[in-house]
Parts: sequence; structure tokens; C-alpha cells
Amino acid sequence: MTKREVRKNSIAHLEDMRRAGIKFVEIMGCNKIKDNKKDDCEVCLDLKGCKMEIELAVPLPLPGCDKKHCKCLWLARE
Repeated sequence: MTKREVRKNSIAHLEDMRRAGIKFVEIMGCNKIKDNKKDDCEVCLDLKGCKMEIELAVPLPLPGCDKKHCKCLWLARE
């Protein structure tokens, strides 16, 4: 997907989670290794494992993402 498509889908996904009453989210990157290169950008890696309020979550790709194709997504957390 292009970054524009990812952003559109991410906005809809975050809105769906808000409507469902989800209060906290966490970033999930792809973390795949291809030719010894990680697919996750540094910004995503820095946020992995950090639970945050959904109101603070920004649409993907995250600002500063340097990857051509963003494969990250927001996951609901308790």
C-alpha cells in the first residue's frame, strides 16, 4: 500500500476503535527481516511496546517514517 492508502485506512481504523470504546492502543510494526534489513522504521521501533491513550495516537505512517511502504498498525490494548 502507498503511504496515502495507509493513512486513509489508519484514520478509519482509529475511528472504529474509538467508536468501539477502546481507550488504549499500541503500535505493531512488521518487524520482518529481508536481506538483513528490518522493515520497521526507527520511529515505530521507538514506540513498540508503549501503551498510549487512543486520543494521542496519530494516523500511520508515523511522522518521520522513512520506509517506502508502511506496514505498521495500531492494536487495541487494555
